[in-house]
Amino acid sequence: FQARLQQNLMYLAAIADAQPQPPAMHAQ
Repeated sequence: FQARLQQNLMYLAAIADAQPQPPAMHAQ
């Protein structure tokens, strides 16, 4: 389960890096 979350986070990170968007999520 944790490995799946890690993979999901890396996937989201890849999308965020590929598409420059305002750092709203990173503000957390």
